Amino acid sequence: MENKLIDHSKMKSIVEGLIAAIKKSMVGIFNEHELIDITIEYDTFYEIAKFVEEKRSYFSVFHQVQICELKECSIICYWILKLMPFKHDSITNSKLNTKIAFSFFTRILFFVAESNNKKKHLDENTLKYLMYAFQYKDLDADAIFAIAQGFLS
Repeated sequence: MENKLIDHSKMKSIVEGLIAAIKKSMVGIFNEHELIDITIEYDTFYEIAKFVEEKRSYFSVFHQVQICELKECSIICYWILKLMPFKHDSITNSKLNTKIAFSFFTRILFFVAESNNKKKHLDENTLKYLMYAFQYKDLDADAIFAIAQGFLS
């Protein structure tokens, strides 16, 4: 489904906002030297933002609902894991993008829990398994969303 309603300047703004949010989630996961050397394939990230906007439009038009933060986060994480838009010379693409998707996912999960006065069901073991699943399992956006919902009550 092609979303003709979003012009280039709005998409650029959306991409910049997503990248800024993801960069915030990377602080503490990577050291300063690693953060400086991480590059982003903007064309690929533009495609990710386009997929998110298409999904948002789909839910709005066909279901008359707005997608929630967890759903949007799940879609973004899925596409980061699949398209690997982040690069670093000394970190493999898979490991780098997995860490970035994981850090973004947990940051949004904590934000949603706090914003909605929900309890998080995450312990160190669960986080390790989640990182493993992001790296080695073939999770789609709906599976990531179901995992996110399962962590909140």
